[in-house]
Amino acid sequence: QTVTLHVVDDAPQSGQRALWLAERGCLRQAVEAAERLEREGGAQGLFDLELRTTNKPSPNYRIGESLEVSVRSPREAFLYCFYVDVSGEVTKIFPSQFEAGAKVDSVVAQAIPGAKWSSPMLLTGPAGASEVRCFATDRDATAHLPPEIGKPGFVKLSETATSNLMETFLRVPEANVATAGITITVQ
Repeated sequence: QTVTLHVVDDAPQSGQRALWLAERGCLRQAVEAAERLEREGGAQGLFDLELRTTNKPSPNYRIGESLEVSVRSPREAFLYCFYVDVSGEVTKIFPSQFEAGAKVDSVVAQAIPGAKWSSPMLLTGPAGASEVRCFATDRDATAHLPPEIGKPGFVKLSETATSNLMETFLRVPEANVATAGITITVQ
């Protein structure tokens, strides 16, 4: 039997500990941390994101089709979304150069691509599994993010910036973080 020990350099804030544990596969400990937070009345810092495809009932696409997703947060948040292609290359897709910034409200789901985008997000291949991954913070994280993540626009991220996006967002001081992902199958 193999045991994996995860060591935390800087302990995540209590509101993020459950998420940090879940991201590393420590599900039993993540549930315990979330339940403890609820019992202690600290769960108001936690929030979920809802991420789904909007132009198809399932996330199965053919090469050449356009990808459309929506993201909804139960509270006002600052949203950052990424497309991870089949080869693992990561492109930031929200906020793009067509949005005023990362701030989204809780009333309307954020469409990606947005209404101001000049063209659709076409899936060009190769075939395989890709992913859309979104992170939201309850405060503006731009000043605490690597420049290629914080600035608006479609940006292919460097290997350094993509090595652990979750860690990057958890390092934002005094911020609660939510994340959601959806696997896209391209045929």
